[in-house]
Amino acid sequence: MSAPVLSVKETRWRLGEIMVQKEWITWHQLEEALKLQVVTRRLIGEILVERKVVSRRNVYRALAMQHHIPFVDLERSLIEPKALEAVPKWLILTHRIMPLEVGNGLLYVATANPSNFWLKALLQRATDIDNVCFVLACPEDLSDAIRRYYGMTIRAA
Repeated sequence: MSAPVLSVKETRWRLGEIMVQKEWITWHQLEEALKLQVVTRRLIGEILVERKVVSRRNVYRALAMQHHIPFVDLERSLIEPKALEAVPKWLILTHRIMPLEVGNGLLYVATANPSNFWLKALLQRATDIDNVCFVLACPEDLSDAIRRYYGMTIRAA
């Protein structure tokens, strides 16, 4: 069976469908994972990563597509010192986020949970910057970046 052509921008596609469209997994692998999901009630991405069908990074890339936000590879990204200064350290450590860039009334922040609107409001208040834009990053990459910039170990979820 061939995969239908999906336009991620037009509709909110399911995570598995995005990964099939990108050819990171096959329809058969998705169907097998969906059967397991019914029994285990676990997230489809977790099942596929655990079964070594797809990388965690590609799951997060697909999540970024699903949420219509950019994905950032923190291992290869430069983090502006001004961005680090703009966000209180306790917020970064508590919520495992990484400020990336600040300027022109915008703050870009990497997170593993772009649906956390409460965090966005908290960042707006704490930084006095109204336009906070989330980008998606893998939890492990966020933990590594925090360790690199703050010398602290934060366990990845």
